[in-house]
Amino acid sequence: MRATPQLWRGAVLMIALVCCVTGASGEGADPPANVNRVYLEGRIGFPLPDPVSMEVSNTAGPIQSGDQEHFYQTAFVLAFMAGYYVTENLRLELEFSHARLSQPDIDFVSGFPGNPFAGGEQEGVGYVRSYGLSTNVLYDLPFTVFGAVPFVGVGGGFSILHVESLGVKAGVFRMTDNELVYMGCLLAGLHYRVRDNLDFTIRYTGVISSSGEFNDLSNGERITSSFDAEFNHGFSFGFRIFID
Repeated sequence: MRATPQLWRGAVLMIALVCCVTGASGEGADPPANVNRVYLEGRIGFPLPDPVSMEVSNTAGPIQSGDQEHFYQTAFVLAFMAGYYVTENLRLELEFSHARLSQPDIDFVSGFPGNPFAGGEQEGVGYVRSYGLSTNVLYDLPFTVFGAVPFVGVGGGFSILHVESLGVKAGVFRMTDNELVYMGCLLAGLHYRVRDNLDFTIRYTGVISSSGEFNDLSNGERITSSFDAEFNHGFSFGFRIFID
């Protein structure tokens, strides 16, 4: 996995925000009873994407077929959710997320006999977007860490992946397609009471998604790029506001 400077700067910024919020708010206000409370939350995050392995096949012949690894250089995620406290500690969430990965380096791992790009890494173009919807179950642990309440949770749902003009910068072919994948999530984080009805939140998300494939036609050729189940993770931060 390649952690780019942008991602590391994002992680440092997130930690600095946590320190500023907790430091400025002292020990924090005592949160009211949460039972039957409803909240809205928004977050921005910095994923740490692992390389994506792609098996490419082309009806034009083996020169365009083989295995690739895509290393994405820039990434961000936005998430919005609505939550409801079933008990004092147990809550349910409906989460919508949008992520973008772009500027890949494409490593031609094997295959592609006779292809001028074979056996090396090439600068890529294009991007991948995802639009996800998941249901989460979270539990607030019954203690605090420097005034913040830790939580853990799990989730599940689906995501629509959209690739746009994805390919080698020096090449001709560009892949554009959509694919539906299913995903499961592991969640952990902290929320800190800033003022009445307003919390600062920080969250770790680990996502495993199902396998799939992208298909495209170029000059009468059918290109299929298959990918296996992938695990990705990242951090995000934001605020939630209680609306009851």
